[in-house]
Amino acid sequence: MRDSILEQDSAALGSLAILRREALWTPAFVRLLCAASAFGFAFSSFHLLPKYLAVELGAGPGTIGAVAGVFGAAAVVTTLGLGSCIDRVSRRTLLTVAALLMAATAAAFICVDSVGVMLYLLRTLQGVAFTMQMAAMSTLIVEMAPAPRLGEAMGLSGSAMLIMNAVAPAIDEPLADAVGWPAVFGLAVIAALVSALLLGQGSAAERQRVNNNAAARAGLGQVLRSRQSSAYVGVVLLSAIAFAAMFTFLQPLALESGYHDVGGFFIAYALAAVVVRVFFGWAADRLGRRAAATAALVLYVVVVAYVALFGATSLYGIGAVFGVAHGVFYPSLSALALEHTRVDQRGRLMTLFAGAFNLGAWGGAAALGLIAEGAGYGAVFSVGALSAAGALLLLCRSREVPLA
Repeated sequence: MRDSILEQDSAALGSLAILRREALWTPAFVRLLCAASAFGFAFSSFHLLPKYLAVELGAGPGTIGAVAGVFGAAAVVTTLGLGSCIDRVSRRTLLTVAALLMAATAAAFICVDSVGVMLYLLRTLQGVAFTMQMAAMSTLIVEMAPAPRLGEAMGLSGSAMLIMNAVAPAIDEPLADAVGWPAVFGLAVIAALVSALLLGQGSAAERQRVNNNAAARAGLGQVLRSRQSSAYVGVVLLSAIAFAAMFTFLQPLALESGYHDVGGFFIAYALAAVVVRVFFGWAADRLGRRAAATAALVLYVVVVAYVALFGATSLYGIGAVFGVAHGVFYPSLSALALEHTRVDQRGRLMTLFAGAFNLGAWGGAAALGLIAEGAGYGAVFSVGALSAAGALLLLCRSREVPLA
């Protein structure tokens, strides 16, 4: 009799596990991924901004770098503002505001005809919009996903935007050549508005979460006081410096090495990262998020160190390996951190992740640029590899602790 009951319990648990596995792909979840993709298209259209500045406005490298720096600075400052409110307001409200702000700034770019205050202001506002979207979307996606599938959900959310890194420039560059840049900015406006429309209304559970946290007044400091959370934020910051080395300085290194077309790196990177997240996103949840993030950081160190030692030998190969590394690392680490973070602090943690990544990527690029001028590109990638190794060491030394 007892064996029969145990068998029934096991069967029930098995059925429950199946239901939980299926629960991720709900209509609301799919609609949210589509909203992320639409925003990603609008945002990725501005990956071509350096070409626009150089060709249409006659901007030099200094101006292009300054415009990029304004975006990064705005993203970091926005992180501090979001920290005090993201767990007390509707995520969908933040996402809608971010999408509408992206639409408005894209429309205003149609009127930009010279380098000036308006150009810097628009990129500042886009830095605000991107940071709001990055923090709010990742947190909302996780709240809608079953706990056993956090890593997969984070990977899918990132992929929804990441694939647009390849799609948007592939569409926009020929469009700009054929019709002009206003058409590119107009298409970005449409994509951002579609994102806002797809967000829709929040569920009763989401509204209840906002009500429960409405009285909270704690900011980012409360999250950072946790040694565990601060360690994870540090891992993101250090890995972002390695990311900056690859995304900012592999292109000039390749051109210096005789390449004429550097787009192969981005295509291979985006495709590899998306394939890993879409088809193997379940692996970190089943095999262990810490193990997956650790293995990915090892690959980070290897590929950046390879470039430091051997240079830009194959942009497609380097891009594919780096895409696999980042495609596994970021969602695995995010899910690991969220797994051990109280629900009312998850928004602030994701805001810190966004801020740490932007600080490492943009601030790191500025510092690495000075190193490149003084010591060459080999030194840049050596620093990047050492930074990734530091992130790996910090992750290995961190330990999970029970929720308070």
